[in-house]
Amino acid sequence: MSDENLTNFRLSLEKFGKLTEEKHTKLIRMVALDVLRRVVLKSPVRTGRFRANWNVGIGSPDLSTTEETANTAMQKGAAVVEGVKDGNVAIYVSNNLDYAEALEHGHSKQAPQGVVGVTVAEMQATMGG
Repeated sequence: MSDENLTNFRLSLEKFGKLTEEKHTKLIRMVALDVLRRVVLKSPVRTGRFRANWNVGIGSPDLSTTEETANTAMQKGAAVVEGVKDGNVAIYVSNNLDYAEALEHGHSKQAPQGVVGVTVAEMQATMGG
């Protein structure tokens, strides 16, 4: 193989690697947003505070809480997810209210099966896992 052919082959591999990485990152973003959408929509609502407290963290969970009741979790989460440039980073979706665990364990007639567990089962079924 000539030097020119080797160079062209190397450049083709680099281009393929970059395209593969970009598609992987896009897929990771799409899955993270789908998970966020599902938990937000499944969240029981009395005041809206639980639904508003879904957070997205990159690399580690976002442990913050808010007193807000407006449903802005999707917009805020989407902005965080859009910032992901490398699909090899962990994306966390969490709700840190003191009563989130109780709601997950069925303490709401609106979501007797919880929110996260149901979403995980749905995602596993969707992704063939």
